[in-house]
Amino acid sequence: MNPDRTSLGPTTAELLRRGATARIPKQFLLGQHQEGRRLLRSVAIEDASPLKIAKWQTDLELAPKLADDNHLFVVHLGGAAVHRQDRTEPAHLPGSFKFLPGPEPSRWASAGAAVFAHLYLGAQLVGGIAEALYGRDLNDEDLFSSQAITSGPLQRMMTTAMESILGDQPISKLQLDAWALILGEAVLRHFSRYADRPLPSKQPTGLSPAAQRRVFEYVDAHLETAVGLSNLADVACMSPYHFARCFKTSTGMTPHHYVVKQRVDRAKHLLRESELSVAQIAFACGFSSQSHLTTVFKRITGETPARYRKGLRV
Repeated sequence: MNPDRTSLGPTTAELLRRGATARIPKQFLLGQHQEGRRLLRSVAIEDASPLKIAKWQTDLELAPKLADDNHLFVVHLGGAAVHRQDRTEPAHLPGSFKFLPGPEPSRWASAGAAVFAHLYLGAQLVGGIAEALYGRDLNDEDLFSSQAITSGPLQRMMTTAMESILGDQPISKLQLDAWALILGEAVLRHFSRYADRPLPSKQPTGLSPAAQRRVFEYVDAHLETAVGLSNLADVACMSPYHFARCFKTSTGMTPHHYVVKQRVDRAKHLLRESELSVAQIAFACGFSSQSHLTTVFKRITGETPARYRKGLRV
């Protein structure tokens, strides 16, 4: 047995992979909802990701939500109020969001056109987090739907998630995996029978020196690729949820922030030591485009890559 393998929660990095929502081909979504509903944007819909996002515009006056293997956050981004037809509860208004457990069907009616974001969260991921936090299995009856949440910490969390996921800059796989864990823990803490239970008081102890070294070496060797949380957790021989907490204890930063820092450091090195163009350096360091590198580089260093390189040559 590997001495670095944790015994807390699931013992492999399959927490994210097992928790992945099923691949949803974009053409299926478009075909399924072509009357009265239009898919405006999607994130990770066709990937084996534990979190998928679809942004819709709908003119449907009546819409059902069928039982499903994925839990669902519905974020009302604008337009007409929406009312639940199978239960009496306050209207779902722009700026609010709701949580709907996967197995629970529901029916909705709107007074006109509305724009929504649907966040599909893998049920197995939430079950894995419950196992990691509480050592318990999660059953269908353990979760309950919410009324529309319009303010407070949860609403601010969802606003931040929407800005991160649907913002102008592309979201990385690590960021999306991190949001999956954040939303999964929020489900357990606010919409489950575990809601009133305190979180375990024991703080993560951090990575062992050997595990931390392996993770650092893996990141250095794969900066140009789409590194995911499950990849890093595999290297550390931990579940992704436990790994993310231990990594932050050890380094003082999230896995995503560490990888971004390493990418910027490599970009600096290539700007100094090579004649590669800024665009070539962007792809060599794992950024999606030259503009993506420029935005991140300037945010961290205070100057653009081109100005940084020019300053070196003065």
